[in-house]
Amino acid sequence: DILKKLEHPNVVRVYDFLESENKFFLVMELVTGGELFERIVAQGVYTEEEASQIFKQILQCLGHMHSQGVIHRDLKPQNLLVAGDEQHLPGAPSILVKITDFGVSVALPSSLSGGVDSEPKSPSSSPFSSASVSDMAGTLSIMAPEVVRLGRYDATVHLHESMLQNPSSIGSYNHMADVWSAGCVLFMMLCGSMPFEDENHATMVEKICSASFQLPSNLSDSAKDLVTQLLQ
Repeated sequence: DILKKLEHPNVVRVYDFLESENKFFLVMELVTGGELFERIVAQGVYTEEEASQIFKQILQCLGHMHSQGVIHRDLKPQNLLVAGDEQHLPGAPSILVKITDFGVSVALPSSLSGGVDSEPKSPSSSPFSSASVSDMAGTLSIMAPEVVRLGRYDATVHLHESMLQNPSSIGSYNHMADVWSAGCVLFMMLCGSMPFEDENHATMVEKICSASFQLPSNLSDSAKDLVTQLLQ
């Protein structure tokens, strides 16, 4: 239901859903360019101009998803597919990405009955104006602090500054967790690695909740500021 509602050029489309006695079948759009993760590993890093083109697409797509009340909850480079040359249209970005794997996504019940044209008229009418999610899902290395706090690591971490300023946020989260994950994707495009990666999960959680990461000195001040604001 979620994927059928999300018709956007940066979402891998699902055309049909079939079911047999013991199997489910999804008829999906073919995307032939591989994962963004694989591109980053092969290339090392993207220039700021290249990264900005991709990041803009991610934000535009998240804006559409969130307007429909959908939270992806596992936005990472492995879940961003790169379109093949045959899928490019005139005037399209040189690198066209599509969000996939909505397996742990969640949608507000009202969003599934609205339709893709039911865009919020104002911030107060947003599907998330009074809604939140309270279960932990996704990949630890790209989880926002407010999501991590719901897991079994609670006793090992300090409260994130934003939580101290807004105590009511403890125990739940909303669509902004996707924006935080997008910041991790931007970091990897610019730096070649994830910002909080660590073999020790408890250490990784501590890094996430204290916003402990290092940016290379060769990045522009504007790029550093954007990444820092996204991952605070």
